Amino acid sequence: MNDRQLRRIRTGYVYLGHLTFLTMLVFSLVWMFPRVCYMDSAFQVFDLINSGHFTINDGRRSMVVSELLPLLFLKLHLPLSGIIAAYSVSFVLIGYGCYIAVQHLLKDDYTALAMVIPFLCMNHTFLHGISETFQLVFAAALLYALLAYRRRSSSKVAAVCHAAALLVVAAFCAFIHPVAIFFLAFVWLYVWVDEGFRFRWETVFALAAFVLVEALKLLLPAQGGRDATFLIPLPELLSKLPDFWHFGSLKFFKDHIFSLYYMPLLLFVWTSVWYIRRKMVWKSVFYIGFNLGFLFITFWIYFAGDGPIAMERSFLPMALFTALPFVREVIPSWKPFGQEHVVVLLMALLVVNYIRMGNGAERASERLQKMDELLVEARQEGVRKLFVSKEDAESIGVDYSWGTGIESMLYVTANRGRENCSNMFVYDDVSLLQSPYLLEVDRMAFVPWWVFLHRDGLNLEYFPLPDEPFYFLQKEGNRHRFVRAE
Repeated sequence: MNDRQLRRIRTGYVYLGHLTFLTMLVFSLVWMFPRVCYMDSAFQVFDLINSGHFTINDGRRSMVVSELLPLLFLKLHLPLSGIIAAYSVSFVLIGYGCYIAVQHLLKDDYTALAMVIPFLCMNHTFLHGISETFQLVFAAALLYALLAYRRRSSSKVAAVCHAAALLVVAAFCAFIHPVAIFFLAFVWLYVWVDEGFRFRWETVFALAAFVLVEALKLLLPAQGGRDATFLIPLPELLSKLPDFWHFGSLKFFKDHIFSLYYMPLLLFVWTSVWYIRRKMVWKSVFYIGFNLGFLFITFWIYFAGDGPIAMERSFLPMALFTALPFVREVIPSWKPFGQEHVVVLLMALLVVNYIRMGNGAERASERLQKMDELLVEARQEGVRKLFVSKEDAESIGVDYSWGTGIESMLYVTANRGRENCSNMFVYDDVSLLQSPYLLEVDRMAFVPWWVFLHRDGLNLEYFPLPDEPFYFLQKEGNRHRFVRAE
C-alpha cells in the first residue's frame, strides 16, 4: 500500500469520524428537550440551576465535566433553553473531545475509527446522554490510545505529559461509574497481550492510577450507587442460573440482535476466526473469553430485564470491546479497496441508525407536547400546579415518569416562557400525596422520594412558580376537570 493510498484511506476515516460527531451534536440540539427533560438528566440540570453550582450525585465527580458549559450559561444569565441546549450537547462534546485527541493528537486512525462503531448500538441511549457507559466508551478508547502510544520524543517533558494524560483519563474513568473496571480491564489486557505480556511503564502506571483512585473514593462521602450495594447478592444470583434461558436480559438481547447488536456479533465472530486461523492463541483466549465473559455477566446481573435505556447501556460496552481489535488488526490486513469501502458501509449503517434515533426522539417529544397541551388547558382555568394519576396521564399520552414534576417545569418554562411556568406531578400511588404540604401554596411537587419542595428552593429567575394551590385532574370522558386539593 503506497503513501497516496494511505492518505486517501486516512482522509476517509477522518471525515467519517467528524461527520458522525457533528451529526450527533446537531441531533443533540434538535432533540434537546426529550434528551434533557427526562428523569436523571432533568433532575441533574434542575438541581444545577437551583443550586447555582456543580451538583454531584452518588459521588460521580466526573459530572463536573458535563456541567461546565451549562453552568457557564447559567452564570451568564442566558435563557433556560440555552442552558438545556448546553447540557444536551455537553455529553457529545466529551466524546468528540476524546475522538479529536485520539485522531489528531495521538494520530491513531484505527482507534478513532473504532469510536464511531458504538453509535450503531444506540437508540434509546441517545435520549439518555447522562448514561455512564456512553461516556466510558469514548474515555476508554482514549485511554487505550494513550497506553498504545509511542512517543517520538524521549524527553522528560514528553514523558511527564504522557503520564499526566494517563492519570487524568484513568481518574476520569474511575469517577464515572463502577462499570469502568470492565473497560479498564479490557484496554489494559489488550495492550498487555498485544505486546507479548511485557509490562511497559504506561500500562503499570495506568492500572496503579485507576486502583489508587478507586481506593481513595472509599474515603469520600455520598458514594451511593457507586459501591457494590447496587448489585444483587451472590446467593440470589446463583439461584437464578437454572432459569438462564428465560432471563429477561437474554430476551431483550435476542429481540434486538438485528437492530442494535448485529455489529458486535459480526465483529466478534470475524475477529475470533481471524485470530484462530492465524494461530494467535493468547489473543484468541483473551478476546473470546473476555467478550463472552462480559456478555454472560451482563445477562446474569440484569436477569430480570429492564427498560430499553437501561438494557441498551448494559450491552453497549461490547461495541467497543469487539470493534477495537477488529479495526486495529483485521481491517489493516485488507487491501486498499476493502478499506475504502469500510467508510461507505459504515456511513450507510449510521444513516439507518440516525433514522431510528430520530424516530425514538420524536416519540419522546410527543410525550412532552402532550404534557404541554394539558398544562395549557390547565392554565386557561387558572391552574399551574397539577396532580395527575398514572392511569390518566398515560391515557392522555404522557408516559409515567418519576421526574414529571421537574420535567414539566423545564419543558414548559423553556418552551413557553417564564410567565407560563407550571408544575405537573404524575403519581402512581395517591398515598404519596397524603401530606399537609398539599395545601401549602408555596410548594412545588418534586420527585417521589422528596414529594414537595419549598418555593425558596427554586431559582426564581428561571422558575417563577407563583404561590398557588394544587389541583387534581379528573377525567370525565374526553373532558377534564380541575379540582382544588383539600
